[in-house]
Amino acid sequence: MQDHLFAKLPIALIKSGFLAELKPSSVVVYNVLLSYADFNTGRCFPGIQTLCTLSGLTKPTVIDAIKELEDWGLVGVTRRHGSHNIYQLKYWWGSEGTGIKNLTSGVKNFNHSGKLFDTLTTANNKSQINRANVVNRTESENSSASSHASKGAKKLVYQLRIAEIQQQQSWTKAIQEQFRRLFHKELPAELIDEKFAQGLKAQFLLEILKEIYDPEKIRNPIGWFRSISLDWGV
Repeated sequence: MQDHLFAKLPIALIKSGFLAELKPSSVVVYNVLLSYADFNTGRCFPGIQTLCTLSGLTKPTVIDAIKELEDWGLVGVTRRHGSHNIYQLKYWWGSEGTGIKNLTSGVKNFNHSGKLFDTLTTANNKSQINRANVVNRTESENSSASSHASKGAKKLVYQLRIAEIQQQQSWTKAIQEQFRRLFHKELPAELIDEKFAQGLKAQFLLEILKEIYDPEKIRNPIGWFRSISLDWGV
């Protein structure tokens, strides 16, 4: 357990809407697991009684929370007879994003394609949701199987959303780093998000920044960045 670190939920887990699917008790238990998780591996093995004590929840509630986290693929559980379970967290604060260095080295060689990812996400979402709808229409006698299929489809959608958000967070850091290197000022993350919402891709924004040969001529860097639009040529 690393007491000097905060146990914080990954932003992507929140913004993707994944968190809203969970019971409040499951969120509490997930946070307790985070407080014990190894930063590099996301593994921990607190006892059930410890989880009960720190979460303020009863044993049945904690066990139910672990099951829900496991069902959603947020926590992998290795159960050991006569010993504490080993919990492997899928998303933890040490796992977010991609290294900034990998993104900023050689802008010309970037392979990221927002349109391709959007297409992939949309195609998978429609495919999986349609699959779940087919299961619902058949009105299978086994309702638990139908529920499982629906949850599987939703899980995939959330995983895709999380991957996209984490990637965007990495691009944001890369753009900020490039902007800071040029102008020695911090670029508001909200402004970068606004550009993404307008349809501007990270590679395009980084390419614009890369083309600046005399940063001192730009008197208002933040205002200049705000003016960048799809009409710009690189």
